[in-house]
Amino acid sequence: MSEAHRLYVKHAVGSRTLLDTKELGGFLHLSEVTGGWRFEISGVDLDAAREIADFREELNLFYLEEGEGDERQKWWYYGHKTPEIDYEANGRVLHITVDTRKAYSNRHV
Repeated sequence: MSEAHRLYVKHAVGSRTLLDTKELGGFLHLSEVTGGWRFEISGVDLDAAREIADFREELNLFYLEEGEGDERQKWWYYGHKTPEIDYEANGRVLHITVDTRKAYSNRHV
């Protein structure tokens, strides 16, 4: 997993972390697709994938991109429409597709 990119998948109710890619040791890939963005995450076990799928209507995804020095771009991804969740059990790869994103910063918090 790239140290320069990190994804947190959280349950919107209570903000419980369902997945943190830093703990997986696999790969993380983000691509723009028709109507949204698709995350591909490897190293995800079946139980975690099922829990994320169960909460598909209540997901918040936080994607962090490290830059130079203290520069960090943060993105919040979520779905106006229900996110698509696909899981490849043989490769332990989870795909999450959402239709909305917003840049954010903690500077003024």
